[in-house]
Amino acid sequence: MDEFLKDANLSGDSYHIFKQIESTFAQLHGHVGVLVDVPKVPEGGYKSEEDRKNANHRPYLCLVQALQILDWEVDEFGKWEWVKIEVAPDYERTWMESTRTDIRQFVIWNKTGWEEWQVIDNAEVKMVGSGEHKLGEVPLVIIRNERKTKHLWMGNSAVRDIADINIAILNWSSLGDEEIFQRCINVLCLNGDGSSTQQVKISHNNVLEYREGEEAPFYLTPGETPLELIGAWIERAKDEIYRLAKLGGSTGVEGTREATSGIAYAFEFNETNQSLAKKAESLEQGENEIFRLVAKWYGKEWTG
Repeated sequence: MDEFLKDANLSGDSYHIFKQIESTFAQLHGHVGVLVDVPKVPEGGYKSEEDRKNANHRPYLCLVQALQILDWEVDEFGKWEWVKIEVAPDYERTWMESTRTDIRQFVIWNKTGWEEWQVIDNAEVKMVGSGEHKLGEVPLVIIRNERKTKHLWMGNSAVRDIADINIAILNWSSLGDEEIFQRCINVLCLNGDGSSTQQVKISHNNVLEYREGEEAPFYLTPGETPLELIGAWIERAKDEIYRLAKLGGSTGVEGTREATSGIAYAFEFNETNQSLAKKAESLEQGENEIFRLVAKWYGKEWTG
């Protein structure tokens, strides 16, 4: 188990680093999969347990993004019957060859084994690998950011609503940039007889005329109301993002604001603490499932 904790994915990432990556994607997409797998046994197998340990043949973790889980079937309790996962295509090429874009590859796991299929140009389908296992279940653990009440295993994204507000802020900022640019166009107005027949053009290189005796020369400048309104909406949107993220004034992310009462600080802390506790409980449940499957690959029972 020490080797597993030091290198959880056989790529050099410790278990704690893997959990950080896993929780990040769970918050982003709402859920992420963790496949508890073992490498293929070499032909002829291992002669002894010592040979297996020397070869570092042991369970490892594979991160499965939400969009990789394409199809599935679950029983009445939400346990996997089978699941189809899209993986990177496996084929031989040299550094001088371009990556093929006409190949898609899928692994289908069930309770007794797995099959790997390759689809070429959406026409040719062939099996490129298969195997059996004795787990009696699909070794895929779903880590949720927050359980979705209307789905057996999917989760709710922490940034689902925040992303829309961020897009709105981006659009408002673009309008603000345009408003600032327009403020630089100060048009000079001069005395004239009003007889000009030229089409009026608003430009910093143009002069607008007015009739004699009406008013002294002045610059025509845009008003400040539109820019102030844009700025106010951006500030409101930022406050809404902090509220949705359960981040209050006590976290120091809102900048200088009016004095906040002790009751308000207590409410913000309680709300943030509850949000973090829910995430921690979800991660802990997933962690227990992962270690239970790791122990099951060894033919043992996880006791916690």
